[in-house]
Formats: sequence, structure tokens, C-alpha cells
Amino acid sequence: MAELLKFIVELDRQRLDQCLTAELQQRADLGLITRSQVRNWITSGMVLVNGTAASKAGQELRSGDKVTVLSEVAAIYGDAKAEAFAFPLEVVYEDKYLLVVNKPAGLSTHPGAGNKKSTLLNALVARFGDQSFFAKVDGASPRPGIVHRLDKDTTGLLVVAKDAATHAALSRQFAERTTGRTYLALVHSTPRAKVPQQSGMLETQIGRHPRDRTKMSVVEAGGKRAVTKWQVLERMKHAALLEVVLETGRTHQIRVHMHHLGAPLVGDKLYLNEKELTPDLKKALETFGRQALHAKQLAFTHPHTGERLSFSVPLPTDMAALISAFGGQWSEPV
Repeated sequence: MAELLKFIVELDRQRLDQCLTAELQQRADLGLITRSQVRNWITSGMVLVNGTAASKAGQELRSGDKVTVLSEVAAIYGDAKAEAFAFPLEVVYEDKYLLVVNKPAGLSTHPGAGNKKSTLLNALVARFGDQSFFAKVDGASPRPGIVHRLDKDTTGLLVVAKDAATHAALSRQFAERTTGRTYLALVHSTPRAKVPQQSGMLETQIGRHPRDRTKMSVVEAGGKRAVTKWQVLERMKHAALLEVVLETGRTHQIRVHMHHLGAPLVGDKLYLNEKELTPDLKKALETFGRQALHAKQLAFTHPHTGERLSFSVPLPTDMAALISAFGGQWSEPV
């Protein structure tokens, strides 16, 4: 039978449903998958552990176990009838295999809880009326060609595949960390912030927050390896502008790592304690209304030509204005 997903368990003594849910939540192309859905897959015999169908959601896994999800579950997330959403996408590059878009703030990458229609995926349906950008896998229901995600309020570059072969090749590059992803982040500066040096690297495990399931956090065990590098571009009285490079792509990775370092993203309502804000910061953020994070650069190898492609987009005007409001003088390199 065809396979949707296969991975090797890294840590001992994990529940199958928890481990699989965490793995799926790292995959932007699969959309929002709940633990309840995962349990249904398991009881339906669609999940294999070391080649044998698992029967219990609570089955204990061992390091080195091979978990496989069969492609028959694809119909749960691959919606060939996704509604069109008329939205003026900014396309940075396009050919017959893929396109690169500059996602604005406020646009979710794909449908999820509470938003089924007004997303990048739905905008792609409107752009490609015949839904030709959906990739069919072994006759299963089509699935979107979105290869990676950005948070709803993060701006910047995303690549979208138009066919199954391109999607698989690009996904492999992200998994093997041969892509290049550079962000600009405005972070809150406090005396306890652990980023006094001009540059640095943080390597931790990131997993679901133990008490707040909407958040991710740095965990001691049971998470996914996450590596973030940063360099300070400019220091201001209450903030610092960083260039951030991702070696891995975990959910909320930059937001979680900056919070862990004591320098949360300016405007991040999920990870920033309002008590940490000065009156000046609160005033500057009144009209901004989101986290100050921009996916500025994206590089990858074209799956069909072998050419190394690199794209860059400037800061959105609202984030540039926010930096100025904080007293920043940084400007885009010419």
C-alpha cells in the first residue's frame, strides 16, 4: 500500500498517538491534524509500527521504531473542493513547476480551526481555477502543494509546488536542510536577555507546551531538535533588530527560541508577557498588532533544472515604520 508519511522514532517511551501528532504538526503540507484524527487512523489500521498495523493509540514506542502512515488517510486533509478566495497574491517568481509568493500579514497558510476559507491555499484555488496545483499521490485525494508554512501574522517568502514530483523534491530539501531561510526579527530588549553578543546560535528541543496547547516551548525531552542562528543588525533602547537563520523549521521556532533567550519578538501576543512592555513599547505597538517577524530570504535548488534559486523581499512598510518608531536607523542594503 502507498505511504503518506514515514519516520523513525528518536526517543524511548512515547505514546504512538502523541508522537505521531507531534510529527504531523511539523509538516506544513498536511494542514491541521488533531490528535483525535490520529487516533482514528490508528484504530482503522492506517498506522504501522515496524511494518505491523498498530491497534492502540497508547502503544509505547522505542527509539528506532519505524512509524508509517498509509496514504488512504489523505482524504481527511486533501480537500479537492477547497473554496476559492479572491486575494491579490504577490508572486515573486513562477514557472510551470512552482511559484514563490510574498505572504502578507493576516493570511494563514492553509485552512485550520476557525478559518476554512480565507487562506493562502484558498487564494491559490482562486488563482488556478482548475486546481492544477494540487498533487495527486497514488490515486488518493489531492493535497495542496504548499511545502512549508509561515505563521498567520509573519510576512515573507513561501514556495508552492504545482505537481507531486516538485512537491516531493522540495519537501526533501527542507527535510535535509539544504534550503536557505533568513528572517528579520525585532526583539524585545530586557536586562535578562541572553543575546548580548553580536551573534550566536541556540540548539534545543522544541515540543508542545505542557499546559497551553496553543504554544510550543523548549523541552528537555520528547521534542524536536531545533537550531537557530542570529546576528544583531542594530540595537535600540528597547529593542534589537536581528537577522535570524533557521537550520531547522519547527513550529514557532524563532518565536520560541527568542522567548527562551529572554528577548521575545516585539508584538508577539502569544509569547510576550504584557507586563514586560514599557509604555513606549505599548504605544508603538498600538497600530502594528502582530509579531515583528519577516521571512526576508529564501533559497533552494530548482527540482527540475538544478539551478540554485535565491529570492529576497523588503520589509513590509508597517514593520519598517515600527523599527523607526523604536529609534532604529537600519535600512535595506542597496
